[in-house]
Amino acid sequence: MNDPIDSTDREAAERRRAAAYWDRPAPVPKLARWWAWPRIVAHQNALICGEPLPAWGAGLVREVERRWPGRRFRRAVSVGCGNGAKELELLRSGLVQQFDLYEISEARIRHGKKLLAKAGLTDRVTWHTHDGVAALELGARYDLVTWDNGLHHMPDTARAVAASVTALRPGGVFLMNDYVGPNHFQWSQRTLAYATAVRHRLPEVLLRDPTDPARRLARTFGRPDRDAMIALDPSEAATSEAILPAIRQHFTDARIWMLGGAVYHLALNDVLANLDPARDGPLLESLLLLDLALAELGENQYAACLAAVP
Repeated sequence: MNDPIDSTDREAAERRRAAAYWDRPAPVPKLARWWAWPRIVAHQNALICGEPLPAWGAGLVREVERRWPGRRFRRAVSVGCGNGAKELELLRSGLVQQFDLYEISEARIRHGKKLLAKAGLTDRVTWHTHDGVAALELGARYDLVTWDNGLHHMPDTARAVAASVTALRPGGVFLMNDYVGPNHFQWSQRTLAYATAVRHRLPEVLLRDPTDPARRLARTFGRPDRDAMIALDPSEAATSEAILPAIRQHFTDARIWMLGGAVYHLALNDVLANLDPARDGPLLESLLLLDLALAELGENQYAACLAAVP
């Protein structure tokens, strides 16, 4: 059995290491990642609400509006919120009145404060740097708990989901849009084979490494080195596989949408930086259809969820 003091010390050290990692500037161009592409965001939104809305999170917001027309959330919380840009949109829309935001990266908080000041919404947000999950466990204080690609960074995602239930008042709502794939990106052989097959069919012009134009991106995929990932950022997908089982355990009425990702998240990682929307638009559409087909076969790295406490 682990000594509780040793465990606490280890968790604190991992938290400091993760914070240092997320304080750094982004190591790759923004367009190298799928979430910077409105067309891929629209693809996800269409899977959730049936409409290809280009704004981030718009699909889940539309589903909230359909289920509870006119509803507004007086007090909401988001853990692992980064710079708060996604939560800013919920404030701006009027869906949320007040937000508690938890983030371990001081650099991202500084950026977030600038975004909120520019929007004139500073007085509607309280920032926190301490343990957000422990704060959720203090009791029912919120009308909305939202996780937007922060849940998979929690060291114990099952605990984080349970804490979300504790934090919600009766009738409170749980929203999630997050990575739910293998822990530490340890892809299955089948997933690696699909991603490799896609890469082998891409034109050479799309395989320039966005961080070093003299290098080419690999066409064959392997699993990332787990120990190296943990050394760099111990928060990355530490227990992501436990998210959906925990949601199903705690929310009997949970509506879950599986959002694929084997192509747009894995096979097109870094490749996207080389795509030209005008030139490669038809190719991207074909690849999103392939992603959808693979999702039907169970290749899902992302999911969204809407649930309510009775």
